[in-house]
Amino acid sequence: NEVVDFKFHVFIANIPSPLESMLLIPDAGIIMDKTHLNPVDNADKYSSNSKKALNYGVYGADLGYLTVYEQNQEISDYFATLKSMAEDLGAGGQFDKVLNDRFQKNLDNRDSLLAIMDKAFGATEDYLKNNQRLELASLMLTGSWVESQFILIRALIEANGKGDLVKLYEKVPEQKTHLKSLIDLLGEQKHGDCSKYISEVEKIKSPYD
Repeated sequence: NEVVDFKFHVFIANIPSPLESMLLIPDAGIIMDKTHLNPVDNADKYSSNSKKALNYGVYGADLGYLTVYEQNQEISDYFATLKSMAEDLGAGGQFDKVLNDRFQKNLDNRDSLLAIMDKAFGATEDYLKNNQRLELASLMLTGSWVESQFILIRALIEANGKGDLVKLYEKVPEQKTHLKSLIDLLGEQKHGDCSKYISEVEKIKSPYD
């Protein structure tokens, strides 16, 4: 469907990487709080491809958060979970092709690690899109967007006005346009699970408005 493909590309082109927002949180002087992340132990609960795709996005945002705080042990655990999910979605080969052994070699280099992760996520999305599995790619984007906003807003609440928060606050209203695009993208999908998640995502539209 050319309309869906176009909307997917527009969304990708305009939404900033979740990893970009994550960098602003420690830079603002906010202390890390891992309790907001989705535990890797939950991965076994996601039996359908739709749930795996959605939570691939969630874990990707969580991995970005752990990376900017240089939590190496947890980074390895979340990375392994993402790799397993990519394999389950049929995109494991693409995931490995981008990463090879560079991930482990760059565990101590935050900027390089973030760049590698960005490429891996992009490769997985491209694989799904190019193999007529656009609904799964769209669910990945949904999980990534929702989780990154959850982490960002929880960080702002817990900062309680202390720290260099201006850039973080500016990120919140910027998301109004991205949320609308995300709802439009999900609305074009014929997959039943996409329809289910639209109603969930629409619940947060009024606060952004």
